[in-house]
Amino acid sequence: EAAPEAAPFALLAPGARDRLPDDVEDAYPASRVQLAMLYHTERAPDSFIYLNLNGYRVRSAWDEAAMREALRRLAARHAVLRTSFDLGSFSEPLQLVHATAEVDVNVHDLRGLSVARQEAIVDAAVDAEKRRHFDISRAPLVRFLIHRRTDDSYQFTLTDAHLILDGWSVSSMLAEIFERHFALLDGREVVEESPNTSTFRDFVQLERQ
Repeated sequence: EAAPEAAPFALLAPGARDRLPDDVEDAYPASRVQLAMLYHTERAPDSFIYLNLNGYRVRSAWDEAAMREALRRLAARHAVLRTSFDLGSFSEPLQLVHATAEVDVNVHDLRGLSVARQEAIVDAAVDAEKRRHFDISRAPLVRFLIHRRTDDSYQFTLTDAHLILDGWSVSSMLAEIFERHFALLDGREVVEESPNTSTFRDFVQLERQ
């Protein structure tokens, strides 16, 4: 028989909720695999093994406001994109779900430059991204880098902390981002899906049981 879903804050030690920041709408312990990643990251702070980077050449019209709106809606829908970690303030490491989080989007216009110069700039930017840690005490643990190449193409680079996303999650997230972006570009109404019926908190509860 499936265990009942845990309510927000239900997995915290007594008194912990009273010490959370005011903007936190849920909090629960880190999972075992997250703890393992955190342990190895702390042991080897110069390692970037749990920093994931995905890059894509997209052929499409571009609208910065539409992309920012697509990402804002994505973060509002998915708690994992509003999650930070607190490793030392409580009896065990916690992940904190904030009410809001502003997604980091950096846009660079390379139109008019030669293809060779564009490639050099993108390669250098991606190399820098590979060596740029996240501050896990601040949400979100994802960021986006856009390089406009032509009027109808751009380089789309996503960097994320493996603490919050795996391969399947990234694929699902990308599909949702572009579905929203293309709808906004076309002036179509974005049909919001119903809220998720399960949360990562439920997984943590089952794992601990």
